[in-house]
Amino acid sequence: MTANNNHIDLRLLFGTDAKAVSEGVEVHLGGPAYITLRPTGQVNRAYAAKLRELVMRNQTATGEIYFDADQALTMELYSLTVATGWRGVALGAEALEFSPANFVRVARELPKFWEIVRERANDFALFRLREAEQMGKQ
Repeated sequence: MTANNNHIDLRLLFGTDAKAVSEGVEVHLGGPAYITLRPTGQVNRAYAAKLRELVMRNQTATGEIYFDADQALTMELYSLTVATGWRGVALGAEALEFSPANFVRVARELPKFWEIVRERANDFALFRLREAEQMGKQ
């Protein structure tokens, strides 16, 4: 902000933290489980490029993508460009290593997990420059 508090640098409000975008942010899932997520959208260049590729590959002759295909494509997209790892994750007694295939497996099997991952990856505040600066002050 400026000294007179009449202005604010829009980069603080809308700029993203480059490290959070490239490396991701750890999101607590509960207990000892965490997932590392990068943001969705144009700020994540890998996401944007893969999205274009998947849409082009999967459009029908009419240009439509059907819901079931769209859901599967979105899970694939997240597994390759948004979710980068996890720790403390298990299904039943089976500890689960992170991989794109395991991510899709869990997302299909546990709709609430999938919903939370989508919400958090779309939460701009997690990746915002201002939040990163404030975290550094603590």
